[in-house]
Amino acid sequence: MSSTIPTSSENPLHPQVKEDGANSKVKESERLARNDEERAQIYARKESIRKSFDPVLLNRLRAQIEFYFSPQNLSRDTYLRSLLMYKFYPTGAAPLLIIASFPKVRSLCAGDLPVNIAPPADAALVARSLDGSEVVAVSPDNAWIICLFPTPPLLPMTRQRIKLPAQRFVQSARETIPSNTKKN
Repeated sequence: MSSTIPTSSENPLHPQVKEDGANSKVKESERLARNDEERAQIYARKESIRKSFDPVLLNRLRAQIEFYFSPQNLSRDTYLRSLLMYKFYPTGAAPLLIIASFPKVRSLCAGDLPVNIAPPADAALVARSLDGSEVVAVSPDNAWIICLFPTPPLLPMTRQRIKLPAQRFVQSARETIPSNTKKN
């Protein structure tokens, strides 16, 4: 029994369809788009690796996050306090990914990109920046930023009245009008 083996590069199970000019251009543009996406991903990975060794960036990230979790800030910051979970960590812990999406953290990691289009900071980069911190620690699974100090009591909000320029003008005008002048 003899079998016939195709001699050309054609696969008998998947015959090649001849493409017209328009289809080939679309497929070529799709291939280029995929290549651009792959290049962007590779660039992002290389940038992340480069940033993870940048001591200036790591120090700035640590300083910013240590400020967020400082007793002075936690005594006023109701939003961050609302993120703190006490179930597994008695001093409180906040999700690392949410802290990485804070605008200041994003702007530190984004470099030249505007904050509104900058992606959240890389979680591994944020976790690495917190190595050796005396204010916070990162959970073993890199999912939580743990406060190392007990959460301070919330300070009452002191409302200071801010005088707008128009209010200042009215007040200064009242002060300049003689008191003996009255409207009838």
